[in-house]
Amino acid sequence: MFAQRTESNSEEDSLAIAKTTIKFYESVFSGLPYLRENWQNGTLRIDTINYMHQLRELGVLSEKFFKSEVDKIHACETASSKIPYTKVRDCGCSVSMLVDGCDFLENFNNWMFTQERYDGFEVADINIEQDLGLGVIKFYYLNGEKRHFDFITARIHLERYENKWLINRIERRSDY
Repeated sequence: MFAQRTESNSEEDSLAIAKTTIKFYESVFSGLPYLRENWQNGTLRIDTINYMHQLRELGVLSEKFFKSEVDKIHACETASSKIPYTKVRDCGCSVSMLVDGCDFLENFNNWMFTQERYDGFEVADINIEQDLGLGVIKFYYLNGEKRHFDFITARIHLERYENKWLINRIERRSDY
């Protein structure tokens, strides 16, 4: 398919990585929930129960992925505790605009790294090195013809766990 050949990978691995990546992004496009800020007594609390449950139901994300999500949410809550709620309220904005590390809040396209609404995505490349895989996703608009935006490319880091490819991490183009 798209994989660079090594002795340890196969067409089957490439296809499995593509299917895992596609399943995740199909869920994103169909309305996977995003995290919202919730202020209680002047303290930011992020309700993660429904969010984490729906992510877990996909069956394509590793425990490393979930741990990084929990760490990211905790870091945001900790950083936001230094900002008075009145400052957020008075600016009429999301805490994501005031606190570094909270940019995933209120962003319904968290894993597309934008609030734009794209028409689709495709797996542009797959690389495999033993039990580690990397899939590259490109998003596009359909406006008479398919138009890709390379600056919104996502890199999907996967690992094989008991013969199943799972997503460990997703990074945006600006992160690499």
